[in-house]
Amino acid sequence: MEETGYSIPESYDVTITTPNGAVKTLDLKVGCRNKITSADLFTSNGLCLEDGIYCFEVESCGVKYKINKAFLCNTECSLSKFIALNDNFEKVVYYNSLIEAVKSNAELGNVIEANKILDYLNRQFENLNCENC
Repeated sequence: MEETGYSIPESYDVTITTPNGAVKTLDLKVGCRNKITSADLFTSNGLCLEDGIYCFEVESCGVKYKINKAFLCNTECSLSKFIALNDNFEKVVYYNSLIEAVKSNAELGNVIEANKILDYLNRQFENLNCENC
């Protein structure tokens, strides 16, 4: 693409907004998989990534691109604990569907709806804490 006057950069500055509203800009490499840890997003090591919607933004050639992703590690762990402790198949399917609804709504940009569903799941799973990272 260099003949058109555009060369692919080696990296991009990606701005990440966490569920609690903290904003961090990271330099991520192009053409490879980048691993982002809690240490990259927070000032101290050892903090767990909280469940919720993470927004990733990047600008290229004056155009801003934005994608939302739901990180639900603790919620999915709670569902696993629920499955281990219960034989209520209907509730398992229902809760799993809600987890998928959070992910889908986040990716479609329906962040408010995704957060409403996640809040409901958190209330349902409040006694099945999985805050181990």
